[in-house]
Parts: sequence; C-alpha cells; structure tokens
Amino acid sequence: YTYGFALRAGYNFYKTWSLSGNLNYNNLIEQKKSDVFITGFNTPNWSANVQFGNKEVFKNFGFNIVWKWQQSYLWQSPLATGNVPSYNTFDAQVSYRLEKQKINIKAGGTNILNTRYYQYAAGPTIGATYYLSLIYDFGFKKKTNE
Repeated sequence: YTYGFALRAGYNFYKTWSLSGNLNYNNLIEQKKSDVFITGFNTPNWSANVQFGNKEVFKNFGFNIVWKWQQSYLWQSPLATGNVPSYNTFDAQVSYRLEKQKINIKAGGTNILNTRYYQYAAGPTIGATYYLSLIYDFGFKKKTNE
C-alpha cells in the first residue's frame, strides 16, 4: 500500500514579487511476509521546492531562483540496490525584454552550483546545465496603464 500527500503555497506580494513552495511526502507500507518480490518503490519519503522571483524587478528585467531538496532513500532494482543520498540544488534564471525588438533574452541554469548528485543506484551523476535563449514574441504588446 502506498500513501502520501503534497502541499503547495504561493504568495504574490508588493507588485510583481512572488514566493512559493511545495512539500511532498510518499510512503510504502510493506508486508512483513518474506517474499522474493522486490518492491522497487524507489521514491524518497520527503522532497521540497522553494521559489522566489520577480518578473520585473527593474524595467524589463526579471529573475527567478528555485531551491530543490530531496531526502535520501533506498533504490531497489534487479540492476542495483543501494542508498541514494539526499541532495539539494539551486536553479536560477534572469530575463531581459527588448520591447521595441519584441525579443526576450533569458539566461540561467539548473543546479547552477554544479552540486553532483544521482537519482538512482548505479545511475549517472548529474551536474549543471546552463542556457541562453532568445525568444521573438510575435504577440508582444507594450504595457498600457489602464
């Protein structure tokens, strides 16, 4: 039997600032009988995210930061069985809007501090990914005061 819950809360404050987070809990009730079946639940009991950002902290400039955490847990599979250590990472993005050109420029990354971790026993380690994007917005409209 499995059970769990997820909670999410978000708050938008002082014009364009935002803060949100979520907390997840999952568990498995195992039968106490001896069995050759590998349950393979492979899910941490606890995980959480916290996000903080502002889509326009200055004219046309925004940012977003996300902290992610996951508790250690036992991974079971025919390939490997072992403990997956807990980890936490930071994702971040900055954005700049060129209004006249109708272009959004975004730069950011996942796991920006390059904290190496793995998500399952015998799996590869995961590092940082960085990106730069240019987005042409066909439907871009200049803000108006209403």
